[in-house]
Amino acid sequence: MVFGAFVEVAPGVEGLVHISEIDWKRVNAVSDVLQEGEVVQVKVLSVNPEDHKISLSIKQLKDRPQQSGGGGRGGRGGRDEVAVREETPELRRMREQAKKQNKGGSKKGGGLGDAGGMGMGLGDLKL
Repeated sequence: MVFGAFVEVAPGVEGLVHISEIDWKRVNAVSDVLQEGEVVQVKVLSVNPEDHKISLSIKQLKDRPQQSGGGGRGGRGGRDEVAVREETPELRRMREQAKKQNKGGSKKGGGLGDAGGMGMGLGDLKL
């Protein structure tokens, strides 16, 4: 699937490895890393018996790679931690606006599950 891979953890029991839980590096296509029928080791992240959902991870069983200090995820672009934490007036205004919007009626937990209909999260899939 484009969003991850279903893994049979026991006969008749499947769990989902979301594409973000396949590897520490960015995975553009599941088929680039995994093949149907391949045997993999997974870590159980969560079990929701009411909804018959099991969330799994492959990357959590691997060592996290060392960050090279440049252009990686997070957009630091080689800047040190002090430079990243410096706050410009514009950034401060944006942060304050975001806080006000979140207080105005967002769901508990930061609202990540409500992406305005822009996709599907792990919680939206049923086995």
